[in-house]
Amino acid sequence: MIYRYMIKTSHGWRGGLVQATSWEKARQVKPHAYLIRPLFQRKEEPEAFLWAIGILTEQGCTLYEALSLLAQSKEFRRDHKKILAMRRSMEQGKTFSEGMREHMNLSPFILGYVELAESTGKISHSLETIETYLERRKEVRRKVRDGLSYPLVLLCMSILMLFVLSSLVFPVFKDLFASYGASLPLLTRLTMAFAKGVSSYGIYLLFAILLSYGIFQWCKIYYPRLDVWMERRKYEGWKGFLYREAFYEDFFRKLSMVYGYHKNIVESLDILVRTEENVYIKEKLQQFLPAMEEGATFRATASNSGLFSENILALLGSVRTSGVTTEVARSISQYYEKRYQYKLQRFLGWLGPITVTVAGLCIGTMALSLLLPLFSMPSIF
Repeated sequence: MIYRYMIKTSHGWRGGLVQATSWEKARQVKPHAYLIRPLFQRKEEPEAFLWAIGILTEQGCTLYEALSLLAQSKEFRRDHKKILAMRRSMEQGKTFSEGMREHMNLSPFILGYVELAESTGKISHSLETIETYLERRKEVRRKVRDGLSYPLVLLCMSILMLFVLSSLVFPVFKDLFASYGASLPLLTRLTMAFAKGVSSYGIYLLFAILLSYGIFQWCKIYYPRLDVWMERRKYEGWKGFLYREAFYEDFFRKLSMVYGYHKNIVESLDILVRTEENVYIKEKLQQFLPAMEEGATFRATASNSGLFSENILALLGSVRTSGVTTEVARSISQYYEKRYQYKLQRFLGWLGPITVTVAGLCIGTMALSLLLPLFSMPSIF
């Protein structure tokens, strides 16, 4: 698997790529990296594996016995090699979390959370919590994918219809009208010219778009300052209304999960900072630690960071007693999860009709371009 890394030096940012079998191996290759994350989105879906391990350990099995049972199960044939590799790691004296770091491509937060839970002896509950956390994120991605699929299908059908008409139907009308010395209607000629341009230069346009995208990604990898700027604009710009809600929900959910074991807000934040994969958020969160180590409250440091809204700052005023931190963080997470779901639904609700309208205009233009020559035929005979 290929990972991209970012190193922060006194002269600025620099980055590159490193190939490793897991995030932990990439960290070993680049120990001074400020941030390491996969170049491509992870394809692993460990929810079922983590859920099964959690159930087996809850029933009294050790982690080694649970891995042995899963290695014999046909339901986990896809992860068979990784499960055996993790079991061999435990036979060599390594912990379960160390085996996961070496052989599974999971996010740094999940790996750190499993390690924390294993050190406290509450592994079964933590695995069920992670499984719920991953399922919730998967459900959000599924809603976005389902909301975008229908508009994209309509646009693809419009493009396909344009190519069919330009290659099979319009040439027949053109030859027919030319044989009688007549010209096609203006709209039909414009549609034919556009379709001809797309069919003649479409491949070059597609190549130019892919080349531009490749150059842009290369610049993001080897000039991380661009990536930092983009992440900041993404969070602070007009699209931030969705990114901010998603960040609030994810951050406070992870905080409630980690604080449930540490019972120390500074150590919990330190774990979140070390495992954060967004460079802009990571830089902002790093500003929390020095002030809080000197005795500042969470609310005071949060207000100075510029990451959180006034509503959250008001709620964070109660995060001074250790006994309420977990509940407050979980309540904030649940509140912003509902807000994010609502805003995402509204965004997709607007996007669908707009895309359908654009596709309808394209189809209507093509239909009118096809009908106008038919209406003009009586005048040329």
